[in-house]
Amino acid sequence: MSRLIVGLLLLSSGSVAFADDDPEPRRPAEAELKKLQGTWDVVKAVVDGRDDSAKLKDAGAHAVIKKSEFTLVEGKGNKDSMTFTLNTKKKPVQMDLSDGNEKIRAIYKVEKDVLTIAFNERKDHPKGFDKSDGLLVLKRRAAKK
Repeated sequence: MSRLIVGLLLLSSGSVAFADDDPEPRRPAEAELKKLQGTWDVVKAVVDGRDDSAKLKDAGAHAVIKKSEFTLVEGKGNKDSMTFTLNTKKKPVQMDLSDGNEKIRAIYKVEKDVLTIAFNERKDHPKGFDKSDGLLVLKRRAAKK
């Protein structure tokens, strides 16, 4: 009986080791979605070659990502919300945003507390972060204590 218990413990610890060695989470889309949640302050915003960073930062512009909804808040009461889906099979990860009428194709990356989104209002996803209609760089807002 004691050998059976020791054997099960050895087997279960071996399976845990295999799970830890697995580089991909079981549900990559859920892991990506979790990384995006929260409030993000605008650091840089460039659309069609025009840098709107200073204007947006002065207005306190920020993005709020809750579940699969992306809301950009500019100043007091000016909000634009879109739902989004992720394609984690592509690298960089693709993001498709829609408000029901307009569809925006994007790619993004998260590095520490900085979220960089490159987007196109055309048909295809951007080929890179320097080859897009627009670029939005956001910094995660620290949680209030």
